[in-house]
Amino acid sequence: FYYTITTIAYVCTMILIVPFIKVYTANVIDADYIRPLFGMLLVLGEFVWSIRLPYSSITLAAGHFKETRKGAWIEAISNIAISIALVWKFGIVGVAIGTLVAMLIRTIEFMYHTNKYILERKQSRSIYRVILLAIEVMAVVIISKLLPEYQVSSYLSWLIYACIIAGISVLVVVPTNLIIYKEDTKQLFKMLKNILLNRKKVNHEQT
Repeated sequence: FYYTITTIAYVCTMILIVPFIKVYTANVIDADYIRPLFGMLLVLGEFVWSIRLPYSSITLAAGHFKETRKGAWIEAISNIAISIALVWKFGIVGVAIGTLVAMLIRTIEFMYHTNKYILERKQSRSIYRVILLAIEVMAVVIISKLLPEYQVSSYLSWLIYACIIAGISVLVVVPTNLIIYKEDTKQLFKMLKNILLNRKKVNHEQT
């Protein structure tokens, strides 16, 4: 459920960020704010952070601070080193690349540590989830590119375009995940049902 919401949110952001900036800076002429590559790198960086969030939360909740401390140093050092190396040639895009690479390194570490030492399950499960997530993102992006060209010239037209992209994202991601993660879906609905029943029981006892 978490990855379904996350995928929809970030693939929409990835597609809609540049059109929004075009509208937002329509009358600004002091600099070129239309930087598609930079925008995509920023969104990807946050996307990677969101992917690692469940793993890092589990790791920290288990009290494995010392075990993952080296990874924090590696993330910081690699971020600084790559950013400095690339900023001279690519400017702010180089800094974004450094941040993305560092986040990828830390995310891989959290995935590996959580699966091996806490959940004690195969790494392939997480890899499979990430691959599926990437395929869903590419599918939405490709479909959006195949749509008839849509001119975004105002906030209203951007909002309409955003609704179209969100609709495509939901139609691609939700059914796919419901099919692929059939058992997880059943467990989710069972858990929600139990929560509602328990809440109803508590309200009944209070009255």
